[in-house]
Amino acid sequence: MASPSTATKSSSSSQFNNVNTKNQINPEETSSLFSILTLSFMNRLMKVGMNKHLDYDDMYPINKRDRSDLLYKRFKKHWDRKRTETEPKKQTKRDSSSLLIDNFDDDHDPKKNLKKRASLIKALFSVFGWDYFSPMIFKILGDASEMMFPLMVYKITNFVQDQSQPYYYGLLYTIILFLLYLSNVFFISYWDYRTHIASFNVRTALINTLCVSNSATTRENEEESKGNIMNLISVDINMATDLFLYLQYPVTQPLQLIVAGVLLFKLLGWASLVGAGTFLLFLPLNFLTAKVEYSFFEEIMTKKDIRITQLTEAINSIRVLKFYGWIDLIYDKIMKMRKAEVKVLQKLNIFIGLNDLFWNTLPNLVTVTTFSSFVLFGNDLDVTTIVTALSILYIARSPLSILPSIFSSISIAFVSMKRVERFLLNEELEEPIVSASGVTTFGEQELDLDTGHLAIHFSNSSFKWSHIIIDQEEEKEKVTKEKEEPLTEMQENILKDINLQFTIGSLSVIIGSIGSGKSSILSAILGDMKISSGSLSRRGTIAYVSQLSWIMNNTLKSNILFGHSFDQERYDWVLKVSCLLPDLEQFPARDLTEIGEKGINLSGGQKQRVSLARALYSNADIFLFDDPLASLDYGIAIDIFQNTIRNLMPSKTVILVTHQMYPLEYADQIIEMSHGTVKSVSTYDQFDKTQINVYKLQQDEKEKEKEEKEEEKKVDQEENFEDEEDGLLVGEEERKFGKVSYKTYLKYLKSIGTIYFILTFFMSIISPASNVFGNYWLSRWTEDWDSLKHSSLAFYLGIYFGSVVLSGTASFLSNIVNSYAGLSAGVQYHNISLDRVLNSPIQFFDQNLSGRIINRFSKDTSVLDNQLALSLSRAKDSFFSILSVFIMIALAVPYALLSAIPVIIGMWYLKDWYLNNARELFRLSSVSLSPVLTHFSETIGGQNIIRAFGANERFAKDMMDRVDNNTRISMYERFVGIWATIRTETIGATFVIATCVAATFLRHQVSPALVGLAITYAVNLSSELNSAFYVASEVELFMNSTERMEFYRSLKVEKSTGRYSKKQSKPLKEIDNQPLLGDQLKIIAPPNEWPQTPKIVFRNYSMRYREELDPSLVDINLVIEAGTKVGICGRSGAGKSSLLLSLFRLVEGCQGSIEIDGYDISEIPLNLLRQKISVVAQDPVLFNGTLRYNLDPFDLCSDSEINQVLDRVQVKDKLIRIGSHQQQTTSVLDLQVTDGGANFSVGQRQLICMARALIRKSKIIAFDESTASVDLETDSIIQKTIREEFNQCTVITIAHRLNTIVDYDMCVVISDGKIKQIGKPSDIIQLV
Repeated sequence: MASPSTATKSSSSSQFNNVNTKNQINPEETSSLFSILTLSFMNRLMKVGMNKHLDYDDMYPINKRDRSDLLYKRFKKHWDRKRTETEPKKQTKRDSSSLLIDNFDDDHDPKKNLKKRASLIKALFSVFGWDYFSPMIFKILGDASEMMFPLMVYKITNFVQDQSQPYYYGLLYTIILFLLYLSNVFFISYWDYRTHIASFNVRTALINTLCVSNSATTRENEEESKGNIMNLISVDINMATDLFLYLQYPVTQPLQLIVAGVLLFKLLGWASLVGAGTFLLFLPLNFLTAKVEYSFFEEIMTKKDIRITQLTEAINSIRVLKFYGWIDLIYDKIMKMRKAEVKVLQKLNIFIGLNDLFWNTLPNLVTVTTFSSFVLFGNDLDVTTIVTALSILYIARSPLSILPSIFSSISIAFVSMKRVERFLLNEELEEPIVSASGVTTFGEQELDLDTGHLAIHFSNSSFKWSHIIIDQEEEKEKVTKEKEEPLTEMQENILKDINLQFTIGSLSVIIGSIGSGKSSILSAILGDMKISSGSLSRRGTIAYVSQLSWIMNNTLKSNILFGHSFDQERYDWVLKVSCLLPDLEQFPARDLTEIGEKGINLSGGQKQRVSLARALYSNADIFLFDDPLASLDYGIAIDIFQNTIRNLMPSKTVILVTHQMYPLEYADQIIEMSHGTVKSVSTYDQFDKTQINVYKLQQDEKEKEKEEKEEEKKVDQEENFEDEEDGLLVGEEERKFGKVSYKTYLKYLKSIGTIYFILTFFMSIISPASNVFGNYWLSRWTEDWDSLKHSSLAFYLGIYFGSVVLSGTASFLSNIVNSYAGLSAGVQYHNISLDRVLNSPIQFFDQNLSGRIINRFSKDTSVLDNQLALSLSRAKDSFFSILSVFIMIALAVPYALLSAIPVIIGMWYLKDWYLNNARELFRLSSVSLSPVLTHFSETIGGQNIIRAFGANERFAKDMMDRVDNNTRISMYERFVGIWATIRTETIGATFVIATCVAATFLRHQVSPALVGLAITYAVNLSSELNSAFYVASEVELFMNSTERMEFYRSLKVEKSTGRYSKKQSKPLKEIDNQPLLGDQLKIIAPPNEWPQTPKIVFRNYSMRYREELDPSLVDINLVIEAGTKVGICGRSGAGKSSLLLSLFRLVEGCQGSIEIDGYDISEIPLNLLRQKISVVAQDPVLFNGTLRYNLDPFDLCSDSEINQVLDRVQVKDKLIRIGSHQQQTTSVLDLQVTDGGANFSVGQRQLICMARALIRKSKIIAFDESTASVDLETDSIIQKTIREEFNQCTVITIAHRLNTIVDYDMCVVISDGKIKQIGKPSDIIQLV
């Protein structure tokens, strides 16, 4: 038995639940207008961040305006109304299919599509439109104040040139410029503040709506597209909400261009129209490029979904992968998906680089055509004209340069928005009709329950599963398939023409072969299936125990209470009748012990008994049990059935699905299912006991009632080896504090490569230098043009255009090199981290929730792929741009540089304020996202349980709390940036004043042309400084993702993986230098035919899970001869499963050795060892792919051999029927297996796993209660198959039921980690 670690609750959830913010007031709510405009309400938080590392307790509580519950209700009400308006009324099966086909055709008819589908974007704008668009007036005012800068530059340049004007003119112009500058700062900052609030509100509403919609959506495969759905939250929603950050730019930026055009026309006349025409000529190209980027990004997201889905499946099934030695296989499979994703990313980077080259060159091209046209039209260039025109063009350059990236970002956001929309438009569970008398009805009409004293009534009912769609390609594929081979109604329905009645206080037992529809009856009662005809009515609350237990990452007590109020008397009774009291004695903190994710530190029996306790404590009116007794020891199962389930009558209605025969004689009715229909309904006396040899099997079961009382699945008490002393199984996610270490930077730069770094460094110098030279050349052209001996127009234009081309080319090459270098580094970090994670000891996965791991390989990997290298490039560009500004000012007004000293000091001071806070907020934001992903992942796995117990609202509230915590931190992270922007821009404004004042009083000593350029550059210097300030900070923030991935690159791996010696690529060589678990052992390569003689010898073998713990196995000396069948017995915690884990080296020994065919297994490459041994576990696990891939991933057998094995385990006919239902026209081996094999019943999965073991042809086979989930007839066939097929193999069985090993050669009894007795099973049974 496993003993979980102690904790009052999961640390991951307590990270924010314990934050004491309930009695606090967010200062933003009570702030004055001045405080809002300057973001002074952030001052207190900023001061805290300067004195200590920020933590959850330091955060302001969520603003009422941003609360999840309010935003969700606000949006969901409108979204539901939109869906109702656009969806047609309820139709027949054929009509529904036609509608789906119409929607597919609508992809080619946008007008039709708008009529048929609710638009998510329209719905969002309807709800949040005012919040989003009302701040646009401040953006327009800010842009308007910026457009006044050229006028002031014109005035100041004229003042310097016309020395007859008094000095106070220059000072007046300086003051006006200063006020305009500050107006621009505060207007734009307030717009930024309001826009981000709206964006975060949209994000919050979408996340919560998606989570609630997921809980209201069901399908045959509850795990289907789980990675896709996780991607929606971690990636798509963030990108979709970026739409709200960028969508105002296409409105405001053209206004800037129009104003700039008007000013240029007033200044340059008709020549300005030539420049404008140049721009307009190429403008349509922008829309074309945006469309291409849209298609690229849609393909990237599809491939990312596939990768994350596969990774999620691998993490959730890591034990099985290690048992089978398939780590290399799954690594290569994920890497293949990653390479496909990277290939598209590379194409996108090249396209973006070419696009940037064109659009960065276009503003300079506009400048060339404008000035050349002005001269060709017979006008004379003078200093004032050229400086003012440059100032206007400099302002116009910004919208011209960023419009392509804006359109690109919008197109990317549209991809994500459409993906979220498709998910939200998926068919939700039908809302039942609830009458005043409390009768819940699904279908056509309410049925009479009172006359027959009924709890549940089916009348001519047929049911089917719904299908979930996220990707457009998936939708088209499904519709195309339906067009080619439309399903008949009978083919689509899982349950057909069901007529059943369940009276109040009765016990009904449902039996049938695997896949006959037993569990589907319970799903129909729960409302998880869609009723296609007939009616179903029920009355009363429901408690449900699923076939595969679902356990929350919380305390044992919380799992049992499940949100109900605590009643000590009832709680004690539940613990007693669920046989959990003996377990509590072994738990470190009894019922306050923390249970890991998916109950990872509980045995199968413990998980099932906790699920039973949860149902019993709910005190519901109707109890639905889906074969919960199968995974329990026979004695405990009998005890629970006799003393618990039977005692629920006559006050409760009980429906029990089972493969066991002993409950039949106590049933009020026995329902036999076959192929989705009710084959018969009878009492025990009427039931034909010879029909499936029931009577004999039942008698065989009764003879075994003296079996040992204890059963457990595959983990002993000692298996939970981590953190038992401090009472925590799942610790807080690792988080570093302070500055990112320089070593992290060096490792990242090393991953980029020296050549890449040098190339991009020089390209970053050339581009700004060319721009400065080009502007200087214009002023030189102006001065020369006044003289009679000036060169030709072509000469000046040629040199200027050459500088433009050189700048654009350098920028393009820099972008290409940066994107490739960043992607190369991201690939290396991903590949090594993935390798490290998959080869980590099993303890790592027990201690780290799946959401944490997925977060690294989705969000953090995305940062390394796309954002970090871009930020580094922008930081370099900003540095050299600032340097070029200082050079220009030094040439024009050198005395103005004196004012740069206090400006730089002020900036440096602010840098610490900003970085200290932004850095920790970024880390907290990343860490606080993991509980959101983990909770959502956990909810997906247990949504049928959550719905059955009516806990949807409680889980939604828990999700909202987690989202609120992440939102407030992410929002403060952005507010810190705006806070710093206001202050840096204000400091920068002093430099503008200094330059203007210096030009005013030194106008006799300076060149008017250079003064104009200097002021133009000074005006933009603050923006450049702020940009550099921001991107430098952004680099450090994004380096946190590198830091987080670096942690995974440094994980300790299992000993002797035998993997790295095969890898010759440079990135993986680094792995050899990473720390391993202990000292790397000598690796030997046994012969290919090893083991020829499957003899196993334990020599003085001892094993402990951790150095400071006592040994779990002590001095084991055991010889298992080749071909022997051995049963391992013992009470819970005795060490049975520890022996199995040792054989597969999931835990390494601390003394002695284990030999197989004369070879010490500690010296055998780990994956090779595991591939030579097969295991059939209690929980059957299948993987996403074809059936053939699941059975023979290495393609070692022919199709005929595999088909023969499927016949021998009696599963082929069932698979053929499933293939027919899924319109499978090719071989049964091509049948698609969804995530976790959830499109098969548990029994079918177990039979497939049995077939997998036969196909591997291993000479050593281990069984761990592998027949618990199959019916008795199939169990008998499997046992016969094992005896016949494995008669030459060494078989080791962890025996929870002695009847399964009664004919074995040897039985080993283990107690307290030591061998207590060895003998014949018959002798051992007599002693029990």
